[in-house]
Order: sequence, then C-alpha cells, then structure tokens
Amino acid sequence: MLVDNQGKRFMNEGLLCDYPMSYGEEPTLRHSPYYAIVDQEYVDKMRDEGLYEYLTKRGANHDNWFIGSYYKQRGALKSLDSDLEEGIHEGWIVKADTLEELAKKTGFDHLTGTVASYNSYCEKGEDEQFGANPWYLSSVKQGPFYAIECEVSAWSTFGGVKTDDECRALAEDDQVIPGMYVVGTDNGSMMYSPYYDIPGFCYGSCIGSGVIAGHGASAYAKA
Repeated sequence: MLVDNQGKRFMNEGLLCDYPMSYGEEPTLRHSPYYAIVDQEYVDKMRDEGLYEYLTKRGANHDNWFIGSYYKQRGALKSLDSDLEEGIHEGWIVKADTLEELAKKTGFDHLTGTVASYNSYCEKGEDEQFGANPWYLSSVKQGPFYAIECEVSAWSTFGGVKTDDECRALAEDDQVIPGMYVVGTDNGSMMYSPYYDIPGFCYGSCIGSGVIAGHGASAYAKA
C-alpha cells in the first residue's frame, strides 16, 4: 500500500509496478516523497519467496501479468532483513510494533483509517477506491509495521542536451557546438523521458543515434 505524507492512499499501486513510467510516474511525482506501508508478513514473503512467486500464488499469470517475467528473474530478496535495518539506521524507514505507533512516529494522521479501508478491500478481493488487481491487495495486519520512504527516480536525463538532426549539440542560440555529439537518452531532442510504451524504443534510439553521431564525429575528425 502506498500513501502520501498524510497517510492517505493516492493511487492504484499495481500501475506503478506494471507501468512505472507511463502510469506510475505522474501520481508519484505529485506526491513525492511517498511511502510504502507493509507489515511483517509481507516482508517475510518477499524475503523467502519474492514478488513473482507471491503474486502468482494469488492469481497473477502469464496472460494477465505481462511484466511478471521481470520479477521472476529477480527472485527472493534474501538480504531484505539487513536492507531494512540499514534503512532504519539511515532514517528513511520507520518501524513500529503497532499501526498507531507507526502513525505517531511518521506523523501520518490518516494512516490507521487508510489501512482499515485498505484491509477491507483485501478481504473483499476488490479495490473499491482505485481498482487495483486483486493479486496486488495485500492486507496490512501483522506487526511490526514499516513505512518506507520513496522518491521518483529515473535512469536517464530529463530535458537533456538539445541537438540537431545529426546529433550535434546546440548552444543556447541554436548554433552547433563543433565536435560535440549527444546520443541515447541524454539527447534531449529525442528523449524527454527514459522509457515509452513502445517496446524497444529506448534501445532503438540509443543505437540509431550512436550510429548517426559516430559517422558525424568521424567526418568531423577527418575534416
């Protein structure tokens, strides 16, 4: 379950898992930093089974969960206990024996009410608030409980260097900077976000721009 800094749930968590950039990015940007609220049972399952095994037991499969193969490769999170302890020590994870204590430690005034509503959706197998798939509905009941601070991150530069159609870097006056070429996701004229819903787009643009810039750089060096 994901909540904002008031302890209110703000999105379908499954969309962040399945479509982190296209559907998960906007709500998490608006509510960043946001917080994952989990209980000890969920932590134990992630450590011993991993997300893929956990969710396939709950109804996710190859036909209805397209991104599952990615999580299958990751497997169980064997170092999760030590990772949690590190986060607690560094201050971006809060641990408490009860939800009331967790709400007090974090200052999330609406946390207990939000968890109560969320747990009712889990019992029904239907998310009446945001419509998350039932296999993503994991109740938050068994202490201790954790609030894990999260912030939006990406794997490339947003608003990278402006270029022309030959991948040559442009100055603020749109004049070519001699000998400078920009490729891949750092090319701000091709990429304004790291990933798209079109499979292969990111890799294709990286390869294509590299070829274009390579030919240009070679010709420039020989000139």
